[in-house]
Amino acid sequence: MAMCLAKLSDVYSDQSLKYESLKLYNHGLHQLQKALWDPDLMLHDQTLAACIALATYEMSQCPGDSKNAYISHTRGCETLVRIRGPEAHTEGLGHQMFVHFRIQGLLYALDQKARTFLSEPAWREIPWRSEPKTWFDRVYDYLALVPELLRQGDMFPHLDIDGQLELALHLIPHCWKLDRDLDMLLESQKADHPEPFYWPEPSRDDASGNDSEGMLFPVAYHFQNLGISNCIMIHWSVQAMLWHGMVQLYRLMNDLKLTFATLGRVEDRVDPDSAMGKLRLLMNCKGDVFDLPPLHHRTDFAAPARNILQSVEYCMLDKMVDQGPKTMAAPLRIAIETLKPYPQFKQEVEWGERAMARVQQRSLRLLIYYTGIR
Repeated sequence: MAMCLAKLSDVYSDQSLKYESLKLYNHGLHQLQKALWDPDLMLHDQTLAACIALATYEMSQCPGDSKNAYISHTRGCETLVRIRGPEAHTEGLGHQMFVHFRIQGLLYALDQKARTFLSEPAWREIPWRSEPKTWFDRVYDYLALVPELLRQGDMFPHLDIDGQLELALHLIPHCWKLDRDLDMLLESQKADHPEPFYWPEPSRDDASGNDSEGMLFPVAYHFQNLGISNCIMIHWSVQAMLWHGMVQLYRLMNDLKLTFATLGRVEDRVDPDSAMGKLRLLMNCKGDVFDLPPLHHRTDFAAPARNILQSVEYCMLDKMVDQGPKTMAAPLRIAIETLKPYPQFKQEVEWGERAMARVQQRSLRLLIYYTGIR
């Protein structure tokens, strides 16, 4: 009821409805806290459902004009889910709530670049003991692996040369396996669905703005339905982050190869305990570690990011009400953040930020405090 009144307040610009929605929200917070203090209710399915519902309200309305309440509730949901254990989420409401929570839990871990228990095998398998995994579930399995890859990627500046090489040699095979598995998942879904998942249409939406030479994206992608668009855009999101990471790893390996070539020209008496000595030992043990398979099309990490941008028009159709923007929000932010460090993608980033401003207006105020876009 609190979320319903809040939406009506947005639609009709009625502050009295917003006030009533906040009263119900605060009442819900109080009742949830009482349930969490009660040993008989703390681990109940409906307590978890209430916790997730309140987090959904905070995503929509941001009471307190910050993301703090949402983060607090997301952490609370995370703790509650973990305490309940994977076996508590195999069927019924418990399973439905877990599937719903996992999306926000993974996106929070992605934002923090932090390891999450949701990526552990038990949490990727046991909750589906009674329910077969859908395409939606399986594509999020791959998203669950990305926060840990990003966390390890952030370690490179703090490592010496031999540490960088060892970590790169550890990550590169993992990235290739993830890329292959992701492609296999998409191909298996295509085999089961003879109709195309999406197709290009001339763009009819110029609300996100044009560049100085005309429309940046004259073609927009349309999908069979919103569920398929969600799966495809998460696929593209993982691809964009994965390919970007692989490009960075290959650049690092090229730099290390040049370093080792220089090392080979210095005198043989190198301290074996020094960084150069450890690097030489590692090279002697593992052979030509710089002989890597070519990345080919994976060097174009902007391609899946652009695909996401070209899907905005479909998700923002009026008939999608608020579900379309909510489906689009995370992939759009991932696309923007992937391209933002590179000046050559300035137009795409600006276009994406204008689209994000529109997404935020559709009952997703939380994004303002993550993107800084108003």
